Amino acid sequence: MQKRQRCLGIDYGQARIGLAISDETKMIARGLDNLIHPKNLEKAANALLDRIHDLEKEELFIDEIVIGLPKHLDGREGTLGPEIEKFVALLKEKQTRPVHFWEERLSSAQAERLMRDSGVKRKKRAENVDRLSAIIILQSYLDQKGMMPNIPPMQS
Repeated sequence: MQKRQRCLGIDYGQARIGLAISDETKMIARGLDNLIHPKNLEKAANALLDRIHDLEKEELFIDEIVIGLPKHLDGREGTLGPEIEKFVALLKEKQTRPVHFWEERLSSAQAERLMRDSGVKRKKRAENVDRLSAIIILQSYLDQKGMMPNIPPMQS
């Protein structure tokens, strides 16, 4: 039996790393848990790979990873950009799945607004903004890929 592959979406934050996963058709993103950021890139990469291993025990096989790359409105890379690029370099050293950058301009602001408009209390918003941002990043990647399957993601 062939393993059905999925895509993992990541919102890399300073306190938490939000995670989302696609369905088997790679059309719909849903949230997973957040990883608490261990404040060390090596430990963060290992924690993510451990989480992927746990997902695969549940037969949720990941064949590609999409990570948000924050950009300012004028197109300049956000302050976390260099750290995210180092994190991705570590991931590429430690595993063979392709890792794609996906522009995440305003995904956290969008996630925050969605929760605020839904009446979610401030503390719960802080706990969930990274996961919801990961869903937004992954869903926009899946939507773009579905509409234009031959367009490659940003170079990583």
